[in-house]
Amino acid sequence: LEEHLKQQAEQQKQKEEALQKAAQQQQEDLRAQRYTQLLKELEEQKLALAAELDAKRLEEHLKQQAEQQKQKEEALQEAQRVAKEERAMAEEEQRQKEQALLEAQNAQKEAAEAERQRQEAEARDAEKKKAKCCVVQ
Repeated sequence: LEEHLKQQAEQQKQKEEALQKAAQQQQEDLRAQRYTQLLKELEEQKLALAAELDAKRLEEHLKQQAEQQKQKEEALQEAQRVAKEERAMAEEEQRQKEQALLEAQNAQKEAAEAERQRQEAEARDAEKKKAKCCVVQ
């Protein structure tokens, strides 16, 4: 009987140790599972933050591109405005040159006409003097 009780006590002790080991293993498994879950959550957060950072970088890049495009368009508009002004000034200068040329040609024509009339008057005067001279003689 004593031997039987010793065996039972030993078996009970082994069962308790086995249960304790199983409980310990279960706790370690739970800890490992929780650790794995935390690592997974941290990796997801890391990916989300990286995606957010990429989105912000892209947004900033697009803003810079839009600003550069705006500056290019403003520079183009200014260049077009200056070219238009220069073209208008060149056209006005050409118009003034043409006007001056016309005025010079008209003055030349008037001078030629005046010279012709003077020569005609001189010729008439010479005719009259000649006629008077002939009449007097």
